[in-house]
Amino acid sequence: MPAIRADVPHRFAVHGRNDGLAGAALALADTGILRPEHWQGDLREAVSTAISDLAHKHLPNPLADYTLVLAEDTVAANLEYDTSHGYQASRKLPANTRVSALIVTFNLDNVVHRVIGPAIQRMEGAHRGLGQTVLYWLHTAFNHSSSALDPIAGYGWAQYNYWMGENDETAREEEELEYLRAEHENEQKGKPFDEAAARRQLQFFRKADYDRAIPLWAGSGFKHHPMLSLEQLARHRRGRFRPIIDATLAAAHLVPKRQINDVSCFELCRSVMSAYLLRWYCSLDRNRQDPLAQIYDDYVNELYQSGEDRLDVSAVFAWHDPRSLVDAMERFAQWLQLLNGAEHLLGAIAPRNI
Repeated sequence: MPAIRADVPHRFAVHGRNDGLAGAALALADTGILRPEHWQGDLREAVSTAISDLAHKHLPNPLADYTLVLAEDTVAANLEYDTSHGYQASRKLPANTRVSALIVTFNLDNVVHRVIGPAIQRMEGAHRGLGQTVLYWLHTAFNHSSSALDPIAGYGWAQYNYWMGENDETAREEEELEYLRAEHENEQKGKPFDEAAARRQLQFFRKADYDRAIPLWAGSGFKHHPMLSLEQLARHRRGRFRPIIDATLAAAHLVPKRQINDVSCFELCRSVMSAYLLRWYCSLDRNRQDPLAQIYDDYVNELYQSGEDRLDVSAVFAWHDPRSLVDAMERFAQWLQLLNGAEHLLGAIAPRNI
C-alpha cells in the first residue's frame, strides 16, 4: 500500500463489486476502526484484524478466555432466528434481509472462579447497605455484559433448574408426591398412602438450602436496587474499602440505558451461560460450601440434556448494512468497556483465584 501524505484524508476506496464485505470495510474505515496498518490487501483479514484490535483496546487483559467469531451470514453460520423477537423483526426489516454478526464466545472449560462473599459481608458489616450496593453494581455490570453466576443470579438459576420456575420447591414437591401416590395406589391397592413418610423420602435442592448458605439480603431476598446512591457510595471512599468503591463507581457509570447485546435475537443463543462463577464462600470442608458450584454444574448438565449446544455464547452484535455495522461496533466497544469495568470491580473485591 502506498504511503499516505499527512494532508490526504485516511479513507479507503474500493472499486469493483459492491458486496457486503467491501461495504463493511468502507464503513469501518470511515469511523477510524479500520486503519491503514490493518490493510494487507485482503478485505476479510483487514476487517477481522481491525475488530480484534478494537477488542484488545477496550478489554486488554480479560480474566475469561474469549474468542471472536465473524459470521458474514448468520444463516450460513447456523444461528437460527427467533421469529418473534429476531433481528429483522426488532428493526422492522424484510424477513429475507441478510444479517451478519460478531459473536463473542468463551471457553466453558476455563470458568473464572472467585469468592466474593467475605469482602461483601465485611462491607455490609461496616455500614448497612454498603455491601448490598456493591453487590448490586457487580451483578448489574456483569448482567449487561457477559453475565455471571453470583448469589443474586444463583437464586434464579435454582428456580429454573430445580423448582419449575417457582419461588421455592412447593410446587415440585406436590408434583413428586402425586407421582408417588399414583405409584403406591397402582402397586399396593387397598393400603393407605403414608404422605409424611413420602415427604421425608424426597431428596432435592430446596430454598432453605440456598437461604442457609447465603443471607437473604444477598440472595433470594435481594431487593434488586442499590441501597446507597452513587453520591452516598462516594462518601465512603476515604475508608479501607476505597479501591472497591472506586471500581464500583466506575462500573456503575458504564452501565448502558439501552440493550446493546443482540444475543436474544438468535434462537440457538437464547440460553446464555456464564464465564464467571462468583461464590459466596468456599471452604475446604465440602459440607460448609455454598451451593453455587452445584447449581452451576446441574444447570449446565440440564441444558446439555435438553439439547442446547451453544452454551459458550456471551454476546452477539449483528448488522445488515454499513450504518448498522458502525452501530454494532459501537455497541461492541461499549460492551467491552463495561465488561472491563465489571472485571476490574471483581478484581478489587476478590483478588484470589480458586
